[in-house]
Amino acid sequence: MLLGLLKRFNKISVFSLIIIFLAFFITVFFISIGGYVNIMYDLSINTASPIKIKAPSMIENVILTENNRIKAIEAANVMEPLLKMEPEIYDKVKANLDIFFEELDGYREQARQTRSIILDNEMPMESQRPVENSISVYLSENNRNIISNMDDSYYRSFKFNISNVLDKIFRQGIQNIDSKNLLFIKDEINKLSSVQADIDLYNDIVLNFIEPNIIVDEEATERAKEERRNNYEKVYFISGQTIIDEGQIITEDVYKVLSNLGFIKDNQQSNFISIIGISLLILIIFVYFYIYCCTNKLIKDRNQVLILFSLYLLVIVLIMFTMGFSYYYIPIQLFTLLIAVLINNKLALISNISVSLISLLIYKADIEFLFYSIMTGLTVLILSKFLNRRDKVIIVVFVVPITNMLLSLALSLYFDKSSFEYDFARLLYKVLNSGIVGLATVLLSVGSLPFWEAVFNVVTSIRLIELTNSNNELLRRLAIEAPGTYHHSLLVANLAEEAARTIGANSTMARAGAYYHDIGKLKCPIYFAENQAGKNIHDNIDPYESSKIIRDHVTYGIQLAKEYKIPKVIVDFIEQHHGTTITKYFYHKAKRNNADISEEDFRYAHRTPTTKETGIVMLADTVEPVVRLEINTGKSIDELAGNIDSLIKYKIDEAQLINSNLTLKDISLISKAFLQVFKGMYHDRVPYPEKN
Repeated sequence: MLLGLLKRFNKISVFSLIIIFLAFFITVFFISIGGYVNIMYDLSINTASPIKIKAPSMIENVILTENNRIKAIEAANVMEPLLKMEPEIYDKVKANLDIFFEELDGYREQARQTRSIILDNEMPMESQRPVENSISVYLSENNRNIISNMDDSYYRSFKFNISNVLDKIFRQGIQNIDSKNLLFIKDEINKLSSVQADIDLYNDIVLNFIEPNIIVDEEATERAKEERRNNYEKVYFISGQTIIDEGQIITEDVYKVLSNLGFIKDNQQSNFISIIGISLLILIIFVYFYIYCCTNKLIKDRNQVLILFSLYLLVIVLIMFTMGFSYYYIPIQLFTLLIAVLINNKLALISNISVSLISLLIYKADIEFLFYSIMTGLTVLILSKFLNRRDKVIIVVFVVPITNMLLSLALSLYFDKSSFEYDFARLLYKVLNSGIVGLATVLLSVGSLPFWEAVFNVVTSIRLIELTNSNNELLRRLAIEAPGTYHHSLLVANLAEEAARTIGANSTMARAGAYYHDIGKLKCPIYFAENQAGKNIHDNIDPYESSKIIRDHVTYGIQLAKEYKIPKVIVDFIEQHHGTTITKYFYHKAKRNNADISEEDFRYAHRTPTTKETGIVMLADTVEPVVRLEINTGKSIDELAGNIDSLIKYKIDEAQLINSNLTLKDISLISKAFLQVFKGMYHDRVPYPEKN
């Protein structure tokens, strides 16, 4: 596995490695000036500051923040405990009261029986006195006598009043039996009777059953204290804010702030260690990025390397300008969308993650920023395919801002709940701004595409669509000067586009390449069969000369494409559509006259297809004229299926597709796609009746 990886590394150009190292050093530099390295000063407490010192970015004032945290803890420690009413206490009191009333009922019954015996015997009997049970705990002897002599109606009212007043007292709640609560209890008892003896009796009973039912809620108190401990304000220096002005006396607090922010020379070693750590982190990110791009062959030429580097440098510089502002102003989403459109989605994905991590370090941001940048990057990655069609661009224009706003709202509600609870206007401002930035991202990316295409000679899907416009000068010339070749190119384009779509290749590129693959025939259109009217001009020409004329259309096509500034990706189709095949007709014609001839004199001297798209165009260019000729001789499409497979097999046997990345499965699907297109072009027609 390691040997395989090293072999892949050897294929990466020195230019790419130089760019990667340059990007690494630029990144470390920007991270350093972004807050991890500060200019050091020789300062001490109670001396005048020799210079005005400003915050290099939005950074936390940990000293004042810590002071606020300590104050919050102190406030939590002295806060009053939270109370709760305990219903179980009153339930217990009511149970005891019921027992008391039962015993009191029994006591009254015994007293009644005793009085009856005394009356009958006319003298007291010691053994027949009423039994005094646990009610003696609550009642004095005098009060027991009063209760025993109550008539039944008054006694029932007496019990009701006691139950009622206790219920009212406990519902009110009692925390302590203090003078304030005693006054409240006696006021309630005084309302029961105007007779002092009765009031004394009520007091004697009620006060014995009273106990506090409001207690400290330990759990709620601890939660409230913890909430108060954590509820403190973090203090920040915004970018450019003056920490201390020139000539001001450096107090102990200011010195601690400067020391913590790394402005004191004593912290030089600590700062140096931080830079080493940051550099290692950046190095790891770049190594992962390098390995991923290398193993997946995401960057294919120097122009793509330059585009990636330019966009990366641009986004890093813009991050420095947006420091101190909200994270949604950081143009990572724009960077991701441009990479997706200008190069490919896979590179855009790994670039989005890498730049988000690097921006996290430069910006000194948090997980909220990281989540936002990656999710908005994924949004434009998914939607980038719609930029290829003008009628679909409106989808991107609407969806990107709305998605940004929803993400901003969701993250704010999760990470900063106070923004919703206490400052709804600030939350609304943040959400709307994220939507505006999303809209600006789409407009800037679409508007800047012509610039990137012109500067780096890159071909986007939009550019490919423009190249297939029949009003392009080169295609217009082909239609007028070589109409047969133009018609052939259109048919090849139809075949190539459908085949590319079937196997998941770039169908737009395949169509554009097919349009231009034979433009070299503009040099001598009459020498090519599709432009001839009956007589073949090659019948009277030496086969060596004929072969050279035919083969030269590739060389001239490359020259003509460069003259008209056709992108290199299209030039590859012109160069590779014949690969290294032989002009067989002229080779066999020459061999009839001279058996001792070399195939190399009749062979195209160009590259074989290097991509799936160029491979498809080669096969379509091979199959189309043969099928058209066979159709003209009266054969049906179904009869030609075997011919199509034979023609494709010939290209495989000649090793023309070995570098095209086409698999056997792809080739089988391509053959079926060709047949389907031919059926559409040469379908059977309904015969019309002849006139008599």
